[in-house]
Amino acid sequence: MVWAGVLLGALAPGVARAQRPPRAIAVIEATAAPSTDAEATEVAAALEAQLQREADLILVVSDRRAALRGAIPDDSRAPLTEARAALADVRDALARFDHGAAVAAADAAIARAVDVAPGEELLAVIADLALARGLALLGDGAAPDARASFALVHRLSPGRTLDPARYLPEVVAAFDAARATGDPATLDVAADDGAEVWVDGARIGPAPAVIQLAPGLHCVTVTGERLVARGQLVDVPHAGATVTLDAAEAAPAVVLHRLRARLVAATGDVERAVVVAEILRLVGGQDAIVVARDDAGALVARIYSGRAGTLGDARPAKDATPVDLIKPLRPLKVPVRGGGDDRPPVTPPIDTPPAWYERRWVQVSIGGTVVAGVVASVVYAMTRPQGASELDGQLVFGRDP
Repeated sequence: MVWAGVLLGALAPGVARAQRPPRAIAVIEATAAPSTDAEATEVAAALEAQLQREADLILVVSDRRAALRGAIPDDSRAPLTEARAALADVRDALARFDHGAAVAAADAAIARAVDVAPGEELLAVIADLALARGLALLGDGAAPDARASFALVHRLSPGRTLDPARYLPEVVAAFDAARATGDPATLDVAADDGAEVWVDGARIGPAPAVIQLAPGLHCVTVTGERLVARGQLVDVPHAGATVTLDAAEAAPAVVLHRLRARLVAATGDVERAVVVAEILRLVGGQDAIVVARDDAGALVARIYSGRAGTLGDARPAKDATPVDLIKPLRPLKVPVRGGGDDRPPVTPPIDTPPAWYERRWVQVSIGGTVVAGVVASVVYAMTRPQGASELDGQLVFGRDP
């Protein structure tokens, strides 16, 4: 039994190695475009096809894998298009002197626009909507409300002025007067864990946040890599206000697209490696091949090692075969015992007979004798009758007589 245990212990590492499952590999496109990069997609598809043919590597098995290839959708594109269309409707209502319709359309459009992660283009459209809203309110005789809308324009678009050739002097004066601010008020913003707070397009920091700002209208939005953006147009009085924004969890595909966008925008390998690790956690992978473009625009592939947590050097990918690109991911082969030496074996001269103790029949006889002696000793110890044996007058084996 003891010898069997020793034998199994010696074989266990080899058995574990033989049963170790292959590592799951993800292929990630990291090209900077909301439209498909055809060359990158072709290389990524070829790599996935090759991984499916491998025996010691496998492609990640996940319904989220499709989000790792192809175009990276722009979350703000559709809301931006909608906001621009709404702005055209508001201006049409203004041209018809339908001030009520203009205000209602502007309110609805701003409410939808602040529900999106802030971007430069979107903020500019919101500022235009606020200006049109202020003009409609001023035309309707609601000067205080118009001033609040004009103040929002100044917050979203600092330094903006109105052309006196296009606007009446009283309108220009009202717009300029709205630039002044009074004593600051306090805005308390509560949101989900992991949410980032934005006010009037400026990043404030993680929620919850307490902000000192001018009383009046403010665009408040919370965002997060794993959250659906949530926003609100808040009218903050002099006494201060509190707002709670509950953001829902974003779909896994949306999160993966955002992570890929972060990967494209990353400026260093440490940051890139962190993003790739997050992607792998979402798709259930261990290592990755990142298909990207270098500073010169050439298509390259980089290996991410989950064990080391690092990205390897960029290798040209356009004309390389998938087999060559995945080669660094292959498991290290266990060297054959006695192998790995290209030198020819040293053999004794043919005319020199081996010494008597080196002859095989002598070594076999000696080995057999040793084994037989061990076996005989074990058998004798297990089968001899019980008795007493004394050494130096002391009872050391057996039972008392």
